[in-house]
Amino acid sequence: MATHYPSRYCSVNSTVYTIYMGITFWYWLTAGHCNVVTPAQSAFDGPFNWASGSATGASDSGLWYLGTYPVAAASNLIADGWSAKPISTQSDRGNFDNLGDYVCATGATSGTGCGTLVWKWGTAISGIYYTRELDYTGTIGGDSGGPSFGRYSNGTVSLMGVVHGYLNSNMHALYSDLGLSLIDRGVTLYR
Repeated sequence: MATHYPSRYCSVNSTVYTIYMGITFWYWLTAGHCNVVTPAQSAFDGPFNWASGSATGASDSGLWYLGTYPVAAASNLIADGWSAKPISTQSDRGNFDNLGDYVCATGATSGTGCGTLVWKWGTAISGIYYTRELDYTGTIGGDSGGPSFGRYSNGTVSLMGVVHGYLNSNMHALYSDLGLSLIDRGVTLYR
């Protein structure tokens, strides 16, 4: 059985956007169960309001609405051990999505920790499994919504998913597939 991280706050995964009638709408991607902590407080301009999200279905993903103007929070960087890393690719399944691959996760509470991909959960949707299990046990409350990623030797990262919980039996971290999260929310990753 999976448990979501209980906390008064959540982590931000990445900046995403959608364009409607020529207007760009900016959001922060996070976990869907993070709606219980809205409005999100931010070091940028907060508070930001909850836009949409779901912790059921294909992904545990949600959006905090930032605005329609080019916001200072728009970034193609994620915090990897408290240092910024540029995102090189989106959901690079070929390099970081095989059992035994080395994947990292980061959150506002725990910082960055890494482990190996040990399981793909759920029914495949168009051949894509929506939840992954990482044998990293360091994530705790407040890390939900943070990014999981593969790290290349040149310092760039491939964003893989949204951290959303852990297994009660072994405390392994769980993350939702990034590609399905973006489809569920109808947004594009800013990079």
